[in-house]
Amino acid sequence: TGFGLAGHLHEMMNDKFSAEIHSKDLPYFEEAYQGAKEFILTAGGQRNRNYMEEKMDFQINDFGIEELLFDPQTSGGLLVSVPEDEVAALLEELQAANIPAKDFGIVVEKQEKELIVY
Repeated sequence: TGFGLAGHLHEMMNDKFSAEIHSKDLPYFEEAYQGAKEFILTAGGQRNRNYMEEKMDFQINDFGIEELLFDPQTSGGLLVSVPEDEVAALLEELQAANIPAKDFGIVVEKQEKELIVY
């Protein structure tokens, strides 16, 4: 879609909320992560970084994860947000249908930064 996961999550927050991203729970291809760590980057990812960087607070020191969040080649358009008490049932249903899905964050009250990555 070109916006990357961070860009799609930004749109979902609609300037009214913030999101905490738990980087240890992010699904990704190991090869993509290794490439990002080795600075194999895309121009689109750098445009996404330029647009999103000041909206984000990285509480981790992991350039590879940062790049994965900005990379326009993600499935960011497949993000969904559901009430916390429905997460387990939705994950179970998706996995039963052989649809890979992960819970990697939470929507919170508006913070200074829109996306906080732990």
